[in-house]
Amino acid sequence: MDKALVKEKAIEIIKIVAFVLAFFVVLQCISLAGFSEKSATKFNNRKKDAYSFMNDEEQTIQIVGIGNSDVYSGFSPLDLWKEYGHTSTVSASIHQTIQESIDLMKLIYENQSPDLVIIETDMFYDGEDEVGNELRKTNGLSDFFERRNPDNFTHKVEGVYTIFKFHNYWMGGKDNSKKSPYNPHGYKYSNEICKLESIDYMKPTADIDRMSNFNAEQTDALIALCKSKGSEVMILTLPSINTWNMARHNGVEEYAKERNIPFLDLNLFLDEMGIDIRDSFRDEGNHLNYPGAKKVTRFVGEYIDNNYSIEDLRGNKKYQSWDNDLKKFERFLDK
Repeated sequence: MDKALVKEKAIEIIKIVAFVLAFFVVLQCISLAGFSEKSATKFNNRKKDAYSFMNDEEQTIQIVGIGNSDVYSGFSPLDLWKEYGHTSTVSASIHQTIQESIDLMKLIYENQSPDLVIIETDMFYDGEDEVGNELRKTNGLSDFFERRNPDNFTHKVEGVYTIFKFHNYWMGGKDNSKKSPYNPHGYKYSNEICKLESIDYMKPTADIDRMSNFNAEQTDALIALCKSKGSEVMILTLPSINTWNMARHNGVEEYAKERNIPFLDLNLFLDEMGIDIRDSFRDEGNHLNYPGAKKVTRFVGEYIDNNYSIEDLRGNKKYQSWDNDLKKFERFLDK
């Protein structure tokens, strides 16, 4: 082949490679500069509340609640502060996956060192049949395809180039109309009441609805991350009529016992919490309203105080902002 032609082809290849490299460098710069987790809290998007911890001062959070919409509807950090003096944040979003939770915890650990991480369980079964699937096959074939799901590839790309994760959130503009008059620390307030019939959805059964092998491995990774950073871990199930049952309780209980992780299923303590199914939810039995969340938070706070050594920070001047937020929250409730 003619040397001049070879040289020309080599130059073309070098130009193409240089263009591709320059493209990804620019893409990463744009991601870091404008499409970041910090700026995501200012826009109206499904993950806004999940990144609320970005607004907390460094090394001030003692407890983190991680999971999907069940936990941001059922756990109120400001009520925990009022009752027990513990600082906390909820990092949750609609249909939040376990892998998303891992990524969020990695981000939280950059500026916080929580004593306790509360892992919500509904995400263990998110996307599966609501009535459970105790006959789920675990022969490995389903795991093979699950690991090669396009969503997993997409998630990896979004983790590197946040522009792909957040670009569509900016289309709605800044979320000025819904800006909270106080810092809710990830909790999503609702005073709506959905009138429901009282049903016995936690009937005893020997059936065990286990999470998939893939989800169990991801949960193992989430727990390992938290422990490696010095956090204690507990698993928590929020009250939910239409996504939970005793078979799923048995599945999570088995998982928790095998790994020696404390597990608290609040669906078994409705009477102790004073939760009345008929008026404690804001929808068809999936998400608690504020009166329900307040009772849950009080119960969980007592459980934490009885089982963990976490300092009561009330009266500490460093945490005056929590008292200020609580006052703003109470004024909001009065209105």
